[in-house]
Amino acid sequence: MGTVERRGKVGVISQDSFGALNPLQRVDKQVALTAGSIENAHELLAQVSLTPELFSRYPLELSGGQRQRAAIAFALGARPQLLLCDEVTSALDPIATAEVVRTLRKLVTDSRDGMSIVFISHDLGAAKALCPDVITLEPADPNTDLTAATAIFRKNWDDYS
Repeated sequence: MGTVERRGKVGVISQDSFGALNPLQRVDKQVALTAGSIENAHELLAQVSLTPELFSRYPLELSGGQRQRAAIAFALGARPQLLLCDEVTSALDPIATAEVVRTLRKLVTDSRDGMSIVFISHDLGAAKALCPDVITLEPADPNTDLTAATAIFRKNWDDYS
């Protein structure tokens, strides 16, 4: 498999939903670029819990959480096998964070294609809510097991929360 084929298998969602979406184009039209059609775009937008009245809005007319979920729909349009989520909740309030985490968890649970998520975050609460396994770069051992059952998770949880 070449580089181009591998790139097509990975979707990326960053913390900057403003930068991910074109402010001059309606959300559904943007998602249709990766989804193949406006009908598929509407299905994806509904799948990430956006209501139909939001589909034809411009990104700046959406809240931060709604815009982030639109960016998730955009990434999903390419049907990735791996979804790389880089600090996707860092600019969101707790309610929007919970909505995005709930959306991502549902996507993995409902995925027929076996999609996986790499969730990069400073928010251990969001990581714990979404991921069965958590790896930390602190204390400089990338193999540290941070599942909720381990003492080191509880220590890091106390340190970072």
